Amino acid sequence: MHVFPADSPKMPSWILEAYGWCEHLVIESDPMTILPHLQLPEGRSLEERLPSDVWRELLALWPSAIPLAPLKPWAVAFSLPHILLPLVPGVDLYLIERAKSDTKPISTLETGAEVAHLLAAVPDSVYAEALAFMVRNPDFIRNHIHSLHTAWLRRDLASVFAVISQSPLWQFPILREAIVGARNRAWIPVIRKAVPSKQRKLILVGALHLCGEGNVTELYEKKEGHVLSILP
Repeated sequence: MHVFPADSPKMPSWILEAYGWCEHLVIESDPMTILPHLQLPEGRSLEERLPSDVWRELLALWPSAIPLAPLKPWAVAFSLPHILLPLVPGVDLYLIERAKSDTKPISTLETGAEVAHLLAAVPDSVYAEALAFMVRNPDFIRNHIHSLHTAWLRRDLASVFAVISQSPLWQFPILREAIVGARNRAWIPVIRKAVPSKQRKLILVGALHLCGEGNVTELYEKKEGHVLSILP
C-alpha cells in the first residue's frame, strides 16, 4: 500500500519484520523522480484538456493552495483521492526513510520518467471520465480506499483484487495496461537480475501488481520456472 488512510496509519508488524530481514530494499521508483513530469508545458492548462463540467466540479473540490491548472490529467487523477480523504505515506515511503537512516542500499525497478511516459499515453478522455466519476462520488472513493486498506491488512490478495476491480481507474483496459500490465512486464528483467544476489532483497511493489492475470509473480514463474516469496 503506497498510502494509508490517516485514521489508520500504523505500520503492520509483518512489514517491519520483512524490512528487518532484508539487507537491500528494491522499490518501484524513487518518488521524487516523477515530480518533474506532473505539469503541463508552460502556457497550457488542464482546463483545456477536460470537459467544462468536469473542470468546474474538480475546481470546486480542489484546495486553493495547490495550483490545479498546470497539472497533467493523469497527475490529477492519481492525486484526487488524497484530496477526498486524508492519507499518510504507506509502506514504500516509510521504508525508504528507514533504509536511508540505516544506510541500507536502495534500488529501483523503473524511473519516474518511464511511469510518466506510460500514463501520458492514455487519452485525456479516459482520465476525464474517471475524474467525473470521482468528483461526483466522493463517498465511494473514500469507502474504496478504506476497503482496500482493510483487505491489504488481512493479507488477502483475492479481496484486494476484488476491491481494486471496482475502482474507476480500473474500468479502462488502456489505463490498466499503463498502470499494471506494461510495468509488470518491464520489471521482470530487473527482478531477474536482483534475485540471484547474495544479499537478502525485499522487493516492494503495490499489492495490485501481485494479483490478477499477468501479475508479477505469475510472469516471473513463467519466465524463470520458480516463484518469488510473496509478502502481500
